[in-house]
Amino acid sequence: GIDSNSRTSYKGISFSGGYTVIISTSGGNSAIDTEAGYEFTGGSVLAAMPSGGMTSEATHTQSFSAVGTNKSVSVKSGQYLTVEIDGEIVCAVSMPITLSGRAIFLGSSSAEISSKASSSGNIDSNGVFWKE
Repeated sequence: GIDSNSRTSYKGISFSGGYTVIISTSGGNSAIDTEAGYEFTGGSVLAAMPSGGMTSEATHTQSFSAVGTNKSVSVKSGQYLTVEIDGEIVCAVSMPITLSGRAIFLGSSSAEISSKASSSGNIDSNGVFWKE
């Protein structure tokens, strides 16, 4: 995951554009792990983490409900964690691990997050597809 121990409110981590995938394997920490929240001003972020620990930190931003989606997920290694907006896949990640936990998407409050056996997107060498 991404970890910042900054105690300055919403300034420890800043997402301001681009495409980011974060997969945490630690049950004790969040995929977006901050002491005082993070700042989101643009871009697309998909973060997945196991249940337990500090998963609520991944939604600790000033305007999460306006910019993000938070969903409980269960996905097996080799399956795809996908994000759809208006019925169109905008992100798919070939999961390197089996994970039962939470998935957070920053970039749309109406995104649908799910696991699928296959992906129609062109997965790159990192196992990720982003619709540009």
